[in-house]
Amino acid sequence: MFHALTACIVAGAAIVCSSGVANAQLLGHSPKSQHNFPAFYVDSAGNTVAHCIDWNDPMCGHLPFEDPAYGQVLDVASGVFWQESFYWLCLAEADLPGGRLIIVFAIEGVFGNADEAVIDGDQTLFSRIRFRMGTTEPGTYTILHPFGENTFTDVGVGGRAINYTEDCLHTLNADGVIVPSCGEGVGNWFASGLDPGTARIDRFLYWDPNVFPLAPAGYYGNPDIPHRIAGASNGRNSVIVQGPNVGGPGVNQIEITEFTIMGKHGPAPTLTSSPRMIDTGTGGVQTLQLDGGPARAGDFYFLAASLLNTAPGIDLPNGLHVPLAPEGIFVFGLQAEPAPFAMGYVGLLDGNGRATAQLSIPSYPEMAGLNLYHVFLSGPPGSFDHVSNITTVSLH
Repeated sequence: MFHALTACIVAGAAIVCSSGVANAQLLGHSPKSQHNFPAFYVDSAGNTVAHCIDWNDPMCGHLPFEDPAYGQVLDVASGVFWQESFYWLCLAEADLPGGRLIIVFAIEGVFGNADEAVIDGDQTLFSRIRFRMGTTEPGTYTILHPFGENTFTDVGVGGRAINYTEDCLHTLNADGVIVPSCGEGVGNWFASGLDPGTARIDRFLYWDPNVFPLAPAGYYGNPDIPHRIAGASNGRNSVIVQGPNVGGPGVNQIEITEFTIMGKHGPAPTLTSSPRMIDTGTGGVQTLQLDGGPARAGDFYFLAASLLNTAPGIDLPNGLHVPLAPEGIFVFGLQAEPAPFAMGYVGLLDGNGRATAQLSIPSYPEMAGLNLYHVFLSGPPGSFDHVSNITTVSLH
């Protein structure tokens, strides 16, 4: 797996260098919904965003007749579903002297086949960062944004001189070029947005609550109204574009401060963890917090983990879905002799429906590049009626 986003890729006429290594990512996702997509995703701050697919919900931003699924009862098995659907979408556009500037940040569901046909089993997820911009002067341009920065060298002149799209998961091909792999081809499913070596979107940005109007109740913003934003983990709640005369003669820097946002709040996650990354050279401890709420006080629980993907998962006889790759699951707490490095992996939730577990990761550089996914199952003794969301720790 290619972990550094410091390599350069050719995008149109410009050479693109993504500076810096991603050090955060989405935290996890829920089990699958009836449409076999995760019902929600969790960001690095513990915020959740639901799959915004209701065509009758104006806050989900779907336009009439933009897709064959519009107005119909969604049913993936019958081929009736959005070919492209969003969990979260942050957009901005501006007219510059050289042409239109388009900015896209998104967490998006698609069907992983060449035609993006609605085929059950091909559901997948990717995050997207896109910049399209016209220029009047050749040279070097830098875009500073909530998820990092991108520098474009040898940019020409024209209405789309910068035409850059970064879809995760990225891989390095034989020619040394980073190419997207999660938008086409089954296999990455739902974990691509969780990988810190390839995915840079780590937070669901939202309308700034200190700026009127407020976001509609239950939503991160309004997809039809530009607004100032908040929530960036790097503190940069805008996009700054630097380049020769980018804003007109003598104006070499512009700032975009208002964005439309589509995103619907999901349920609170029942499993969170920290830290997000552990150095395999030194080792470390991951702490997992289980919180099923007071209604689950006294329930039996156990934690399951996997070093593989989060899909296709396991369907239990009672209809619950465990979002872990079946061939990679291991359960420390249910072994005859519990592993000494895994504490609290099985037990009873306390009077508030909570528990804490810890996993000690040894110094073992050979594990670098792996992601460790956890879920917990809980219920009355002898049965399970709850499966938590995924949470992730990345080993580097």
